[in-house]
Amino acid sequence: MKRMAVYVALVAMATFSGSAFGVETRCSDTQDCGTTCSENGWLIGDIEFLFLTYSQEGGVGDLAGNRADFDYELAPRFTFAYEGPGTLGIRVRYFDIDTDALSTVGNAVGVEAYYIDLEYYQGVELGCRTELEYSFGARYQDFAQFAGAPGPVATAGGQGLGGIVGLQLKREFWIGQMYARGRFALMMGDASITDGTAAPVVANDLTFTYGELGMGYEVSREIGNALLTLRGGFEWQHWGNVAVADTAFGGVGNDDVMEDAGFAGLAAGVGLEW
Repeated sequence: MKRMAVYVALVAMATFSGSAFGVETRCSDTQDCGTTCSENGWLIGDIEFLFLTYSQEGGVGDLAGNRADFDYELAPRFTFAYEGPGTLGIRVRYFDIDTDALSTVGNAVGVEAYYIDLEYYQGVELGCRTELEYSFGARYQDFAQFAGAPGPVATAGGQGLGGIVGLQLKREFWIGQMYARGRFALMMGDASITDGTAAPVVANDLTFTYGELGMGYEVSREIGNALLTLRGGFEWQHWGNVAVADTAFGGVGNDDVMEDAGFAGLAAGVGLEW
């Protein structure tokens, strides 16, 4: 319920907020392609609806090692930004997923994860039809697992804070733009593990990594004093060193303490710039 309230509030902010900035074609200061650059700035709200399935390095299973397959789950991602003249801006991004499944014998397993990014970014025109955007900033992430219901519930969770860098390439094609983007984050933090029958075991000063690859197509149109963008594509996320490599969580035959996990699926989004 608490998360749903956050989602509703963020959607309302993106839908009903406004500003007095005039709408003009966005561009950087590196090229003169016959367009008019905004001399003021932009407020940007973006909502993405990701339909993702969960996977893990050693496979996913319950406490007894029985296999579990996750269906595709809706995971929202919200981005809010201010962009000044020359496509130089600052933004905050929030992603959240809560998904679960039943093993082949009916035991519950699940994953909850979220991250918050704060980034500086700038776009650079590579000719009149191609734009490259680079970004860097800070990320906080939280990843948690559970397995075992009914019966003792084993849990594992880790939180990390660190830096993030990203690149995005857009190329005009047909009535819109093709896009490809990648992000990488390196964080440090702590994790705790329990089998449901004993006190948690805490692992301090772990290193977590995150990689993201996305690609797709988007179309933008002016509506009054705003620019509306519709987007569709694919996305892959790699969460490094966050999952427990144990038979309880599917890591059969893997004697590492922690292992990698990930999400993959479809992405649809809507953005509003004004």
